[in-house]
Amino acid sequence: MTLVIVKKYENNISISSDSRISLGEERYVDNCIKIFSIPIKIYYPTSEDGNTKLFYESRLGVAVIGSLSNAFLVKDSISEILQRVQFSPLITNTSFESIISLINLFYKKHFENFSNLRIETFFCEIIITGYCLEQKNIKGVFIVNRK
Repeated sequence: MTLVIVKKYENNISISSDSRISLGEERYVDNCIKIFSIPIKIYYPTSEDGNTKLFYESRLGVAVIGSLSNAFLVKDSISEILQRVQFSPLITNTSFESIISLINLFYKKHFENFSNLRIETFFCEIIITGYCLEQKNIKGVFIVNRK
């Protein structure tokens, strides 16, 4: 079982967790990392000459909870996706909620794929924190999918 504590104070968020990963009833490993800093890069639309200009670069705090292989697969996939986000100023925005919606699209598809395999112990929860460019403040969200 993972314990994660998220504390917001003023315009900061702190995330803490235990470091134990259980391998069944009696086996476990300590000193495991469950909190990560994931880079996010948002680009302007590609120009007519094929160039892509960076609009915004930051980092999100991510805590993973649940089945070890699933949690790390989700974390690694999110990390790859968020390094190449492109937005269209007339159609999309760069709010924290929009970024979470993008993550949720992947997360739900991943959950459906693994649920179809009928894995009884599949579950993965993630906590994501970061700066909202639109509202100019720090936000956090807890994403849960359980079979």
